[in-house]
Amino acid sequence: MSFPTVNWPIPTTVRTFAIDFETTYLKGTRDIGTLGTAKYVAHRETGLYLVSLYGLDTDGTPLTYSGPLEDAPWADIDGHHWVSHNAAFDAAVFMEAVRRKQIPEGIAPLDWDCTANLAAYLGSGRSLAAASQSLLGVSVDKTVRDQMNGKRWETMTPEFQQASIAYALKDSELCHGLWAAHGASWPAQEVWASRHTLAMCLNGVAVDSAYVEASLSKLKTALWDAEQQIPWVHELDAKGKPYTVGSKKALAQACVAQAIPPPTSTADKNDAFDKWIALYEEQAPFVRAVKDHRSVNRTIDVVEKFRDRTMPDGRMPYGLKYGGAHTLRWSGESGLNLHNLTKRPIAGVDVRGCIYPAPGKKFIVADLKQIEARVTLWFAQDWAQLELLRGGMDVYEAHARATMGYTDPMVLSEWVKLPGRTPIEALMRQIAKARVLGLGFGMGHVRLIEFARASLGITLSVQQAKQIVNSFRAANTGIVKFWNQLQKAMEDHAIKCTKSGAPAPFQVELPSWRSLEYYDVNVADGLKARDERGGRETHWFGGKLAENVVQATARDVLVEAMWRIEQVLPGCIVLHVHDEVVCEVDLDVSMDVIRDCMTVTPIWMEGLPVGSSVEEADRYFK
Repeated sequence: MSFPTVNWPIPTTVRTFAIDFETTYLKGTRDIGTLGTAKYVAHRETGLYLVSLYGLDTDGTPLTYSGPLEDAPWADIDGHHWVSHNAAFDAAVFMEAVRRKQIPEGIAPLDWDCTANLAAYLGSGRSLAAASQSLLGVSVDKTVRDQMNGKRWETMTPEFQQASIAYALKDSELCHGLWAAHGASWPAQEVWASRHTLAMCLNGVAVDSAYVEASLSKLKTALWDAEQQIPWVHELDAKGKPYTVGSKKALAQACVAQAIPPPTSTADKNDAFDKWIALYEEQAPFVRAVKDHRSVNRTIDVVEKFRDRTMPDGRMPYGLKYGGAHTLRWSGESGLNLHNLTKRPIAGVDVRGCIYPAPGKKFIVADLKQIEARVTLWFAQDWAQLELLRGGMDVYEAHARATMGYTDPMVLSEWVKLPGRTPIEALMRQIAKARVLGLGFGMGHVRLIEFARASLGITLSVQQAKQIVNSFRAANTGIVKFWNQLQKAMEDHAIKCTKSGAPAPFQVELPSWRSLEYYDVNVADGLKARDERGGRETHWFGGKLAENVVQATARDVLVEAMWRIEQVLPGCIVLHVHDEVVCEVDLDVSMDVIRDCMTVTPIWMEGLPVGSSVEEADRYFK
């Protein structure tokens, strides 16, 4: 089975048309960030008032239109290739316009591609302004677009209507220009990944509305309980205004009243705040209640979005940015990030549980086992450890056996539980895990201490952390060599470009079909570069470059696995998060079908053992 099957390149008999819709919006009230794309376009007050089209006719002359949807030349572009800058939005508007009968039924593109995704693949910013500037050298003025906020077509002045028409047509011209200039450089595999993202997100996930309502009830009770422990909730400040729960002034006053020092910071994931809570929560219950209130409130917001964005058919379309080039992976968007749902229950509510299979279906959830650790070993050419993994050994045990002196025939996870183990022996697997997950990309001892505490729940002294870092590097010379080779190559490139006066991107070829590019590389103040055209300049070092290369390669392994799954069970993937896929399948589908698709070693990574954990589920879990 060749990879992939996709209608690419576009047949020469098919023309490409850029399409761009304009709709009424009101920032913060009736927009995508508030309602989600599907609910926003379906809202009764959202007018679909303008579409612009740009393409080339058979004789090469431009075919252009900008105006009301009802008058557009749909028959002329039917069955051809369409492109939009943010095709997820334009496709949602198109479907709603057909439902409203503003566009005739039966009109459809052969394929629909997204130039924002193309721009991301090419290392540019995703916005049309950023992509046009970096890829076409054209500046974009968004003033008219900003002025459309809150306006309806029927209330616009004739002058502003004409300005809107001209603005929309210019956007279509730029979108078409991006495709014409760069579309052919988008590999077929990445075109497939982009199109799959669009289709998957439009299909959405099924939402358990009963679970959502029960969760909201629990959360609101927990919120009320937290408020009862916060003394200033119903008090007024000097100006007669109610204190907010997060008021630093009110918190400080309450601390003084209890003879405890106020916290220096109340920021989330702040070690000092967590230590302050641990010290004083028994003496002053409001200390913990402040943090609990914040986390419960955030969770309510997420669960309410599940409720409010679910469509009448019980599914919730969602937003996801295709991960190309230096975005490495996909990321959430549209105000509800399914890639960042909290991993722990809040007030007894597992937010992931809002997502469940549609009636008559089940979930098969599969991930690529420790894929980044495996890919790192592949680049380090550590075939001995990889051979242990190929035999089914846990990656942390393999690390302990190869680099930490563990030789007992017993499985490490069982050995550490035996009576008589010293404190260090009992922690061997956890320390191996910290080494594998934390040190493979150049982490030093200070960050290792933080990582071990936050991610693994173990406390390391400075001396222990330094010893772990030093022993890891001494025992993993292949990994260190991998870092050093990348750093030296980037430094040599920067020096060469400085001498020649001809700056060029620094490229790292991946084993797959892609390469990573870094721009404006220089050594004027340490090793610096931009990982996005026109983006922010940051410092780089070998470990950080290695992390990029490994994550990008692991992502490519996942894309190929997803493609295999979709060839066997078309449309079954409803969500993927980092190295995990969630498949909604018929009840009689075996887990082995998904496992077989996930555990194939790509032909471009010979020697990499690919493993997968696969489970059935009646709702999404982590």
